[in-house]
Amino acid sequence: MYKKVLVYIIFILSIINIGGSIQYLRLKKKSNLLLKKAEKNELNFKTLINYVNFIQNGKSINEFFIVNEYNKIAIYGMGQLGNRIIEDIRNGGLIVQYVVDIKGGLLDIDIPVFRADDKLPPIDVVVVTVPQQYKEIKDLLSNSNCDIVSIDEIITELR
Repeated sequence: MYKKVLVYIIFILSIINIGGSIQYLRLKKKSNLLLKKAEKNELNFKTLINYVNFIQNGKSINEFFIVNEYNKIAIYGMGQLGNRIIEDIRNGGLIVQYVVDIKGGLLDIDIPVFRADDKLPPIDVVVVTVPQQYKEIKDLLSNSNCDIVSIDEIITELR
């Protein structure tokens, strides 16, 4: 009888341990996802702050396009930063030819929108406004026969 009770207790404790382990793994996975999202948001925030400081110091992103003779401009990423950059480019008298975004045609804007896997029209430069994915995006667009620059590179170059 004592052995049966002991086996039963060990069995119950094993089930509790397995359940606890499963719950731990779920929480760890969720924690890792939240950490990655927080890192992404931090990088986006830093880039946005750098851009705001850049503008407040009297700089214009259009200087970059004029100096480098980029007439046909595309923007990759239509988050807060991408929208702000398009507005600044337009205010400076230049034209954004199109936007590339993961959401593709779901965006409601007055500029043509493409997905990265679409056949993109010829362009001089694509400005990537998604800092944490710049390298992957640059590789993805490498067959586009245009220059691909990050907004961070532009800010650094014009400081």
